Amino acid sequence: MPIYDQTFRRYTGTRHLQALWWPVTWYTFKPILKRKLVWILMVGFLLYLGAISVGFFATAKLGEFIKGDQSEEAMRAIRREGVRMFGADISLGTVLYSVMQPLKMLLWLLVLVAGAGAISSDRRHNALPLYFSRPLKPWHYTVGKILGVAILPLGAMLFTQWFVGLQYIAWYFPFSAFFTELPTFVMAAIYVVVLCGFIATVMASFSSMARSARVAGVAFLIFFVLLERLVPLLARSTDMWEMLSLSPLHSLDVIGQALLQPNLNEISSSVFTGGLSLPYSIMSVAGYTALFLYVLRKNLRVVEVVK
Repeated sequence: MPIYDQTFRRYTGTRHLQALWWPVTWYTFKPILKRKLVWILMVGFLLYLGAISVGFFATAKLGEFIKGDQSEEAMRAIRREGVRMFGADISLGTVLYSVMQPLKMLLWLLVLVAGAGAISSDRRHNALPLYFSRPLKPWHYTVGKILGVAILPLGAMLFTQWFVGLQYIAWYFPFSAFFTELPTFVMAAIYVVVLCGFIATVMASFSSMARSARVAGVAFLIFFVLLERLVPLLARSTDMWEMLSLSPLHSLDVIGQALLQPNLNEISSSVFTGGLSLPYSIMSVAGYTALFLYVLRKNLRVVEVVK
């Protein structure tokens, strides 16, 4: 029968409408793996883990030559100089908190490379009206894009936590300590989910404002670097440490301290949080997240035309 003689027929096949965000997530994440800079940054993660592993070995050997309190004092002095060498005298939460601090810059760069063009490329090619044809809704698209940007950084950070944590337990404690320290691993995972989710949301929001990945990436870097440098100066000059909550880096660090309970006397922290409290930090992160989600939703609403 010719196509023009056929009457209208409704689609009667099976539909999978429960997780429409997943295809968006997958096709956002898949092209990321083809970028050379992403793999260079992943090599940076591996080199950092290699340095931590060497530190565990050196600490264990140093403990064989220096016994008792002298070994602990030597390790404490080395850690206060910023060298990450850990012995059995500190907690796992302190180890994981200290290890993750230098990785934040790599994390920002990884999210920048992965997500700068996540939405800006769709805007540049006028693909959003096609995406928002029913049954796909804007929130499906938003969740898919944020998850697609966050998957790789989240996986890298979780792998780092488990790799370092299991090495720490293997060097200094019996296998049963893994089950004892399992709540610490859970708290560290929650911290990484909050950290990566927040940064991916910010990146997706800036990507929705621009038609160029370069412009979105520059705006993303300016936002974090400017607040990280400017806000502490204002807090010191006014002696109002609550102002540090305006810096996402400081607020997220305070949340990490609350979850992991590190002993800051045993390590050298790269982020000075002053008298910033946990409630102010939570309100800051929640407020920034709500603001960027609003901006993201507003930028997507203008193209929601195909019904």
